[in-house]
Amino acid sequence: ADYRSYLDSAAARFRVVFYGAGRDVGRPGELSLLVERAGRRGSAYVPFLAEEYRRVGGPPGIDRFDDRSTAFGIGAVAFSHAVSDAVAALRYLWLEAGGADPRELTVTPPASP
Repeated sequence: ADYRSYLDSAAARFRVVFYGAGRDVGRPGELSLLVERAGRRGSAYVPFLAEEYRRVGGPPGIDRFDDRSTAFGIGAVAFSHAVSDAVAALRYLWLEAGGADPRELTVTPPASP
């Protein structure tokens, strides 16, 4: 809950980066894989956040993290990944509903989480 409060306070300073690579969802199974990858990516951040809280002496993060902190970096990267995942999911739904868009999101292979 503390980290969510911190993210709410920092969100206006995040800059969105579109990570479209590997998110071109074309089948329902790929949509499930997108969700699974998001969960694994989020879980991978937990140890880094725990270390950051130890470094600053614990909550409240809103008083202790700054824009150069690991906590801010994780929040900013996670936000961009969430936006990119949402774009891929909504594009898939659009195409399944009969919308047109012949372009691929990207052709670059995805990086590991």
